Amino acid sequence: DVTYERNPSADNGGRYGFILKKDGREKLIDIDMPGCDPDLVQRSEPWVSPRLYVDGSSWLWQFAIGFVNFDEDDE
Repeated sequence: DVTYERNPSADNGGRYGFILKKDGREKLIDIDMPGCDPDLVQRSEPWVSPRLYVDGSSWLWQFAIGFVNFDEDDE
C-alpha cells in the first residue's frame, strides 16, 4: 500500500511536494502536485487537467502514479 506525506521544502510556485512510502519503505521522489482541485487533476484529460511533475518529467495523473517504481533496489 502506497502512502504519502507532504514535503513543504519541495514546494515550487503553486505546486506542492510529497514523499511517497510503500510498506514502510520511504522513497524520495520529487513530485510536484498542482495546487488546484484534485478532481480536475485526476480526470487525466490532456487538454484540461494540470499535469504532475515526477522527478522533473510531466505526467497526467493516471500515468504519474504508475511511474513510481518501488521494486528497484535504491541502495
